[in-house]
Amino acid sequence: MHTDPLFYRLFQERPELAFDLAGLTLPEASAYRMKAVEVKQTAFRLDGVLLPPPERADAPLIFAEAQFQGRPTFYARWLASIFLYLYRQRVARPWLAVVVFPDRPADTGIITPYEGLIGCGMLRRVYLSDLLGAEHLGFNARLARLIILDQA
Repeated sequence: MHTDPLFYRLFQERPELAFDLAGLTLPEASAYRMKAVEVKQTAFRLDGVLLPPPERADAPLIFAEAQFQGRPTFYARWLASIFLYLYRQRVARPWLAVVVFPDRPADTGIITPYEGLIGCGMLRRVYLSDLLGAEHLGFNARLARLIILDQA
């Protein structure tokens, strides 16, 4: 969330937004809490780490990022930060990553080493422009859609 403090605030106030955008259903999604996490001894920073309730060891850790500027190295850097976090924190729970783009052209494309993460569902890409014509959206997804209405 290097470029969009609005999403940081939304994920902080409504952690279930990341779940809604990624098409995930988790009853305790609102119990997650948003935290910015610095990975020690590197210049990497993860602005969107949604921590599940501690008593739910089976609930996934969610890495959320809003990427509104096309950066060719985005996936490599972000995923390196995630894997470094998983290593340093010795995470023993499932996890997944959710990246929110304003539209498909803002996504510079996933590079080959990371394609498997999409295939297995651990990396989910959300394009807000795809939500513009969508019906039957939940409140959180409709809220996120407002961010790009001016551009549409």
